Amino acid sequence: MTADRFVRISPRDARYFELDNGTPFVPNGCNLASVRDHADPDDALAAMCRWIDRLAGSQGNFIRLWLAKPPFDIEPAAGAFDAAAMDRLRRVIDHAQHRGVWVKMCLEYFRYLLPQRQRDHLLASQPFARLIYHADHGGPLHDMQEYLDSTAGRTLYLRKLDAYARSFAEHPAVFGWELWNEMNCVHAKGWEAWTCDMLAELRKRFPRHLVMQSLGSLDSDGQEKDYEALSAVPGQDVAQAHRYLDEGAAHTVCHGPVDVSVGQAMGAMRRWYPGHPLLLAEAGAVEPRHSGPWRHYADDHAGTILHDVVFAGFFVGGAGAGQCWHWDRYIDAMDLWPHFRGFHYAVEGIDCPAERFEPFLLELDGVRVWGLRGQSVTLAWARDGRCDWHSEFERRESPRCVTDLQVDLPMPRENCGATVTRAFDPWTNTWHDAGGGWPDFRRSLVMRVSG
Repeated sequence: MTADRFVRISPRDARYFELDNGTPFVPNGCNLASVRDHADPDDALAAMCRWIDRLAGSQGNFIRLWLAKPPFDIEPAAGAFDAAAMDRLRRVIDHAQHRGVWVKMCLEYFRYLLPQRQRDHLLASQPFARLIYHADHGGPLHDMQEYLDSTAGRTLYLRKLDAYARSFAEHPAVFGWELWNEMNCVHAKGWEAWTCDMLAELRKRFPRHLVMQSLGSLDSDGQEKDYEALSAVPGQDVAQAHRYLDEGAAHTVCHGPVDVSVGQAMGAMRRWYPGHPLLLAEAGAVEPRHSGPWRHYADDHAGTILHDVVFAGFFVGGAGAGQCWHWDRYIDAMDLWPHFRGFHYAVEGIDCPAERFEPFLLELDGVRVWGLRGQSVTLAWARDGRCDWHSEFERRESPRCVTDLQVDLPMPRENCGATVTRAFDPWTNTWHDAGGGWPDFRRSLVMRVSG
């Protein structure tokens, strides 16, 4: 399969996606935001294409790419564009298209013009500065507020949109355009009004693509207020959440099991965006207050965090798999790409818009069953609550075998009495007949009941 069709909001159920020929589309992939430690642009391009190949080889079909990071940053000086960088970007999008992978294009990410200390922790801030826009470095601006409010600042952004539109407005492998990475983290006020204006500008230039915005990790009362404020901004096609396992987060739900944390975040998103497709757009695990990649990643040989992100993102009511961060230091380093194949098999053949799924949660014997009741099928993902990151990585306990689970799943709405129940083990990627009830499993299991 190649990415030769545009992705759209399904007219049959606006909470899900489909291709422009009506084929259901379930995003299944991760962030491949940038390439670290590759000074040579050709080496960086090769690294990105290799990750795309690994994802596509495991049935993945979706990535998120940051455009303002080398080797794809097309703006070496304020208002000046680099044809070679645009060509590299075109080559990676074309490669993704050939491999059947759609690309979400994240346009910007900086938070200030000159380096400052981070707002919430003490990470070095150089990567989040945009020196070329500051007057001290030849640019027309003095701070982020001027960037958001002034004609000069907005012109910089719009000229870049025009440059991208000339190359990609008709490219079907572009899933959509994201205005900014975590816009509420910029050191300026008025991001809501700016978002409203720029979503309209995106719509003018990319009428065949989806448009969206993103905010920082949904982990505090302040972040909740920002997310709710964003939900009132018109013009968004897709609602996105960022949510990490973070022991330093103000919300203690972020300290615990990933599926519970994701379920809580996506539940809030459903209240704010009842008729939108929801994506868990950034997730994973970090050291307290995002001070670095998680200390236990090196021990997660099975990929339990990635598994929980991918499956929870969909089974709690999202429009696709959850999209993990740390693609290089975790997913690729631990060779965890097969988890995307597992998700593909778990949802293969499901027409989400036709099913008009209703999310549900059942709990019994320490097991949480996150499910989706549809017209002709009920899908459920069972997660053993007694096996979590504390038990596996701190207490070094092996996952228990869950036996004799007795959970009655809601029948599909069009059930006529006869059903077929199958179980999918995402840790071995195998299907089993489950007519006799729940089979034994470790960590998690997917059940599919067809009416």
